Amino acid sequence: MKKLLQYKFVIISLVIVFIMYYSYRPGSGYLETVDEIFSMVAGEPINASHPIAFYQSAYVDYRFDPPRLRIFSLNKCLENNQYLIANLHLDGNNSESVRKNIYGKPLDGHCPSIYIPASSCLYMPHSFSISLKPNEDPKNVTLFLDNKKVELNVEKIYKKTTEGITVCLQPVYYYSQWQNIVLYIEAWRAQGATRFIVNFHSATKETWKVLEYYRDLGLIEIKSWPSFPSLPVDIAGKYPKIDNSVYVLSYLMAMNICILDIKTTIGTIADFDEVMVPTNGRLLDYATKEMADANVGALSFDNHYISFTPRIYTNDFSGVSSPQFQPTPGKQTKYVFNASVLAIAQVHWPHSFVDSQTAHFYIFDTYLDMEILKLRISRTDSSQAISLLISKIWKIRYDLLITISVFCLFFQAQNIFNGSIPTFSTKPYDTLMKCIGKVLPVQDKVCRSTSGICREEMDKVTDWVYADSEPIFLPEKPESSSGTTIPPHVQFHNSHLNTEEDPDFTYNSSDCPEEEWNNVRTDSIPMAERHKLWTEMSIGNMSYLYHETFSLLAAFVYKDQIIVTMTSENQFNKTVYCRYYDCRRKEIPDQFEALVYPESTVFCARRSGAKYISISETLEEKPEYSVPIVPRIAKPPHYFTVCMATLYGDEPKFLQIVDFIEYYKLQGATFFHIYLRNVTDYDRVLLDDYVRTGDIEIIKMHDHHWRDDFMWHHVQINDCHHRSKYFSKWTALIDVDERIEMKSESYKTVTSFLDTIHDPNIVNLHFKIQWVIKEFDTPARYENDEQLINEMLFHKYQNTSRIGSFWTQPKCIIRPEKIGMMTIHAPLAIYSGIRRSLVDQEIATVRHYRNVEQRVFQGAYAKMMGHAPFNITPIDTGLDRKLTDSILNRVKWVYDVPDVTCDQKQSIYQYHAGLNASCWVEEQKRLESLNATLLDPDLGSTSDSLFTAEELAGVEATTESDNERNKN
Repeated sequence: MKKLLQYKFVIISLVIVFIMYYSYRPGSGYLETVDEIFSMVAGEPINASHPIAFYQSAYVDYRFDPPRLRIFSLNKCLENNQYLIANLHLDGNNSESVRKNIYGKPLDGHCPSIYIPASSCLYMPHSFSISLKPNEDPKNVTLFLDNKKVELNVEKIYKKTTEGITVCLQPVYYYSQWQNIVLYIEAWRAQGATRFIVNFHSATKETWKVLEYYRDLGLIEIKSWPSFPSLPVDIAGKYPKIDNSVYVLSYLMAMNICILDIKTTIGTIADFDEVMVPTNGRLLDYATKEMADANVGALSFDNHYISFTPRIYTNDFSGVSSPQFQPTPGKQTKYVFNASVLAIAQVHWPHSFVDSQTAHFYIFDTYLDMEILKLRISRTDSSQAISLLISKIWKIRYDLLITISVFCLFFQAQNIFNGSIPTFSTKPYDTLMKCIGKVLPVQDKVCRSTSGICREEMDKVTDWVYADSEPIFLPEKPESSSGTTIPPHVQFHNSHLNTEEDPDFTYNSSDCPEEEWNNVRTDSIPMAERHKLWTEMSIGNMSYLYHETFSLLAAFVYKDQIIVTMTSENQFNKTVYCRYYDCRRKEIPDQFEALVYPESTVFCARRSGAKYISISETLEEKPEYSVPIVPRIAKPPHYFTVCMATLYGDEPKFLQIVDFIEYYKLQGATFFHIYLRNVTDYDRVLLDDYVRTGDIEIIKMHDHHWRDDFMWHHVQINDCHHRSKYFSKWTALIDVDERIEMKSESYKTVTSFLDTIHDPNIVNLHFKIQWVIKEFDTPARYENDEQLINEMLFHKYQNTSRIGSFWTQPKCIIRPEKIGMMTIHAPLAIYSGIRRSLVDQEIATVRHYRNVEQRVFQGAYAKMMGHAPFNITPIDTGLDRKLTDSILNRVKWVYDVPDVTCDQKQSIYQYHAGLNASCWVEEQKRLESLNATLLDPDLGSTSDSLFTAEELAGVEATTESDNERNKN
């Protein structure tokens, strides 16, 4: 034993070497840092006597490889390599878990802090982290501190893919300069910012109103950052309150948690007095380009000052138009960063990146063509003009800042305060500076804990709006001695009570859910110049019908634009405004000027949080009812879809509809857009069943202007074109009586032919047409299988014409996203590719069943007969068999509803408060009538029956039996 103790150090060293060797084997997925290796042989757990509070969520950060579990805390400095004992629960009910020892570090790298104003603070922000194995996917985490524990939910963090800039704000406390916020947000939006995350502690009512306004627009997310919790009772008397000994609300922790909440590709941390701009163009475009190199993790900005006279706090904001400059750059830099790679941030520089082995390859440098515009009040005299950090770029970007500042500030302020802008007072700011000023001379001895030391004085100044007191930091709680928190006397149906709301439902009636795909703002539409050229050439100018309104039909959002379709066809090239609304249909005051082009279409820019949209001719008029914006963001979910032209007219349609859908399903189509003007109730039952099974979407064609039923074709084609963009790779635009028929043995289905097309320039497949004489209307109802089989179009009508030319009413299959403007028979304009790719008639044609009864187009019969001679040509026998079975199965499922006996119906009706089935009531009337006819008048009483009750029962049974035989 003595020899073992003598060589203890050697043994420990060998163990460490072995672990290091094993942990760095390729694919091992285990230990990553020296701290984790050291934890195997040293350290002691943090116990309940250590003052510590934890942020409410732990994070699994998949930006690391392997992913890391990260936990944030405020605590006294750690000693002797202390660690947390944690159970990682791998399922939702905590039955499967793995125990870990998790080590932590101060976020600024030092504890106590080497920054003098924070050096006297007891509580420092820390980050505890550990690498996870491939099979470790914790749903929640339990931390153990002796006999106490802390429960943390787990959030997952991934690499960022949504284009945009998210701006993180350090905790906002005792803030009164609401004018700064308006200028700040509008200036950042001009630079490409799409989201702002505000950690909120306290502010004046006016400031809070501004924050609420932008929150309701969907631009900012307000995260509560309230006062910190009290320590547990058993140690509270030994240490100061957290609020009284943490540096400036632990802003370092707030900003690092904010980094994890970023959803966009680029992020930054900037105060309300800082805006970063490149010399030319937008920051978003500049940063995206510069950080395209995988080695560039952040871009640094110098700062420069500028002052406004008169001050920005005058109600007309006119001072922005009279800037004064200070040419000497400020000392402190700020930066933007790639949100997929920044691990830990400091205020003025990035501390570390997610790949610790290659972090030094990330370029972090000062770019001379970027500067910070920085608003800052002078601390020496609050009556001085505001300072703005800026340099020579002011002369280059002066027009931009003037536009943003003067117009937007005044316009938005009017909106926020309903035309009555409040008078600004410097008293709150002066009081805060006076409080902080007391600490400055002794800041090496007194922690600058603003929320604690200044609250009493600040509460005397005004009625502050404070953050909700929800506990976002969690102290430990005693471990329960019982396996359940439900007392045994509680009733069974109250035994599943929850202590916390499901995070998916922690919102109120004014909130809109944040959706990553909908956090994008654009300032232009693609192909605008192409549209302008086509407009000048008057391509697609219909000037059709008499609409006095736009009559919106639908709207679809794509990655770079929103397209609104309309049913009007006489608004060509009219200037309009896109009007956006959030999930509660509250207007987002960020309109976009656009043109109606193509006809019945408006292309709009995107707006963050927009869920509904409308169109108006002026900004003053009330727009018509808004329509929902349907996402078309992801990869197209379908390969081949079909749009059916508008259904209308008095001919029954159920058999044509089921024939059409089942035929194209056999051809490989996976979805159908069915445009509906009118059908019978019987036909509609079939359509609704296809909706139920997810095969079709019905688009109702109706507006409040006159047109005949057949006149909907143009707007149907236009809507189908845009509805199919990024919904399907290929889309056929055809009528209910048209079938694309494959003629070649090489291509048995439409999709087998489409699969052979790999040329991206083929964007429109042009098919010749062949008529089939249809002499009768299809039946109105299903009667039996024999009737249905005989009436099927491909059985009853086989007399086909010769094939027409490519220019005789052809039909198309298109790549929707590559078509600029579509008509019934061909594209009028394309964005790229070949306008027409003619499909050889030996490969495929369109079989068009033409009814000889000319309900609308009187010349149609003559045109068909002009393509004589006619020949009997049945469809392929294999296809015939499959299609017959498919039609029979669907029709019988929908219409062949089995009946039950009257007694069975009556027994069910009796369940409903003693109701009677109509058949049962009729039967009782019949029996009463029968009884009356069998009475003997000579008996002297018309109330006495010639039959006993038993005999009448026998008559009823016989009658029921006869009825059943008659049915059969």
